[in-house]
Amino acid sequence: MAVPESNRFSIGEALSYGWKKLQENIGPLVTAALAILAVNLIFYILGRGFLTGLMSLIGWFVSILISMGLIRIALKIVDGQPVETADLFQRADLALPYFIASVIVGVMVGIGFIFLIVPGIYLAITFGFFGYNIVDKEHGIVESIEQSAAITKAQRGDLFMLGIALFFFNLAGAIALGIGLLITVPVSMLAMAYVYRKLSGEPVTP
Repeated sequence: MAVPESNRFSIGEALSYGWKKLQENIGPLVTAALAILAVNLIFYILGRGFLTGLMSLIGWFVSILISMGLIRIALKIVDGQPVETADLFQRADLALPYFIASVIVGVMVGIGFIFLIVPGIYLAITFGFFGYNIVDKEHGIVESIEQSAAITKAQRGDLFMLGIALFFFNLAGAIALGIGLLITVPVSMLAMAYVYRKLSGEPVTP
């Protein structure tokens, strides 16, 4: 299937774009990272007391909000919009569909890995952008999964190679005493937001 030029991406372009936008937005991204660390530390401390069950439940909900918030921040940067730490914790109403969709995709990918691994990789690539569709387009559970399959259909091979590149990129960050992850994770996050926009045929900020 021919891929429109506006939808094409390359691994080099994605990583270079992520690195460029990290440098341009280092302040907001570092602030967001510190906010995440602070939230995790708070729930870790509180979770060691008699409120363990309640804190675990609240912490789980907050982790979903943060996951959506990271996607939101990355997309806002790719779209050339200003970002705030508050972006991490917005749109709690989307948490339930995000969670249900993640469970559905997780089960499908898990079953796929049972069958000789390859189907699991294929499904992970196919449905990997469901969360972006929920956060960005406010799609429902089924629609977000279907739309992810639609935009990845023509370039799953390229996405597979991107996944490998990001794996080793972040592995290198982890090897560097973990400190390197402060660089590689935001770059990867921004690269994926860039690819999502490209696959959707939508413009990205230069």
